Amino acid sequence: MGVFMAESSRSDSAMILWAGGTAADAQAGFVVPVDQSAKRLTFAITFDGTGGSAEIVTPNGAVVRAGAVSGDTILNCGRILSIDAPEAGPWRVTLAPSSRFWMAVHARSDRDLLTAEFVRAGGRPGHEGLFRINGSPIAGRPATLRIALSEPEEPLPVFELFSAQGRSIARVALDKVGDDEFVGEIELPKVPFRVGVRGADPDGDRYQRMSGRMFHGETVEVVPPPVNEVSAGADRPLAFILRNYGGSARYRLTATVGGQVLTHIEPPVVDLAPNSEQRVTVWLPTRTIDTAGSSLELLVVASSEDPDQSSTNNAILRLEIVRP
Repeated sequence: MGVFMAESSRSDSAMILWAGGTAADAQAGFVVPVDQSAKRLTFAITFDGTGGSAEIVTPNGAVVRAGAVSGDTILNCGRILSIDAPEAGPWRVTLAPSSRFWMAVHARSDRDLLTAEFVRAGGRPGHEGLFRINGSPIAGRPATLRIALSEPEEPLPVFELFSAQGRSIARVALDKVGDDEFVGEIELPKVPFRVGVRGADPDGDRYQRMSGRMFHGETVEVVPPPVNEVSAGADRPLAFILRNYGGSARYRLTATVGGQVLTHIEPPVVDLAPNSEQRVTVWLPTRTIDTAGSSLELLVVASSEDPDQSSTNNAILRLEIVRP
């Protein structure tokens, strides 16, 4: 997997496809659209056991035989294939996993989906704008999605949501608000999803790009206090609000600063009725503040303790340190 890690961590690495699932999820095969901006193409395919197979076919119909090219690594439980100057067009992948599979396809390309994030309106008067939300969006409620592309061209691409299995779930409409930025309110799917774009380059070659992050609408929200600084020399209580948008649930709270787990949370476990909220106080110790330097980031996570109704969300509070 070292080859794949090296390729995916490059500054010009663009994700074309990310998919995973059961053998049934792989039955239809996958089409990987490759445009002429791709200088190198890498397939990383793994299975959860031995006995699986992966066939990769070029746009001209030629099967890339196992081990036939220098960039082809055959594993006991998968295959990693890298090809320089790949042929533009639809590549096809047929998988026969023993049970479960995972596949990621990256290209070295200047055409990329730079960011995909959910945002909200905010800011002080005169400095209003859209700011990334804390944690995950809320299930069943409208959410505002913002996407930035590296090379948006005419005609503009189609924006889509993709399932964890790599299949298209829905198209979404976003407005162009800048040279490379698009924003719009969308309806969240009921399953985990990634954000992607599809389009055609000036030569007519189809392309596709996906975000690496998987999103999921949650039924709990963690709201941080409206503070941006904390004074050194004393313990500091910080009041977070926990809001429940689903059914009755019990949530456990955890808080960390860097690698340090904070142990003083009141209360550490909260029972919430449907559509209710409760205040939770996280105590930031003096020692943590005094050793933090000029600033710190406090992460508060709420996790459901019901295994049948899993829900989790978080908030990050960034604080400047004020010293006497």
